[in-house]
Amino acid sequence: MVELAGKTVLITGAAGGFGRERTRQLLQAGSFLLLSDRALPAIHAAVAEAARRLGPAPVRGRVLGYIAADLASREGCEQLHRQAVALAPQIDILINNAGSGVVGPFTAIPADVWERLMAVNLLAPMRLTALFLPAMEARRSGWIVNISSVAGL
Repeated sequence: MVELAGKTVLITGAAGGFGRERTRQLLQAGSFLLLSDRALPAIHAAVAEAARRLGPAPVRGRVLGYIAADLASREGCEQLHRQAVALAPQIDILINNAGSGVVGPFTAIPADVWERLMAVNLLAPMRLTALFLPAMEARRSGWIVNISSVAGL
């Protein structure tokens, strides 16, 4: 089991359900968090919810920063990497949690919608891994966690 206290963790998709729960768990474990999603107000709401859910439990960790990033493009992934490293030069754990989904018959879904879905759900984790992994390899420590939904499987 990885000791999470004192580890710097970047969570993408922090405003969603899984991201909110991971935020709560990691704050309780004593981690230092960088939280990313498309919009800053959504991330702030996620942290407020996590704090409410923690209630009187001691919070050992803290949020180091909030980063708004659209991971549907290479540029958005590179921007997230630059901003994360500027806030915390050593990212110990990258949690590729951002994702989106669509419902309906394939023929009813416009191509730009499923192309964006593939960019966020498939390409973003690959791009972010390619950006963060070299530093982890150089210091011979770090973890990358890829989250998938049932739909992704």
